[in-house]
Amino acid sequence: MPTTRTRRSRIWAPDLDDYRKQELVEGLGVCRQAGHGYGLLGEGALATAQTDWAKHGEPILSWWTGETDERFSQKPWIWPIRGGPGSRPWAWWEFDAPEAREADEAEADYIDRLNLWRRGERARWVDGD
Repeated sequence: MPTTRTRRSRIWAPDLDDYRKQELVEGLGVCRQAGHGYGLLGEGALATAQTDWAKHGEPILSWWTGETDERFSQKPWIWPIRGGPGSRPWAWWEFDAPEAREADEAEADYIDRLNLWRRGERARWVDGD
């Protein structure tokens, strides 16, 4: 059925630059442009990334698992592929994972074993299989 609503692209985490968002999703060192991202992994880069994840992790995780369709970046050359339900971005594994994954354990199996599903995520994961 047609709708009259207007879709708006919200910018989430406006105080977090797109290069840093990309590195929180894909891992430190992904951005190789001088002066962007977290730098050359120098002293303090990991601590700064952890602080940014604590502040902006929720909207990033929401985007990553497919809960929201908000645009990731305003820069067309920054377009990471989201993991989808049953997976987590790099920063989640680095800063929030309660324990290490077992050898050869799939992300979804780890999430299931520790009951770390987000609201509605498991249903979206099962439907996507």
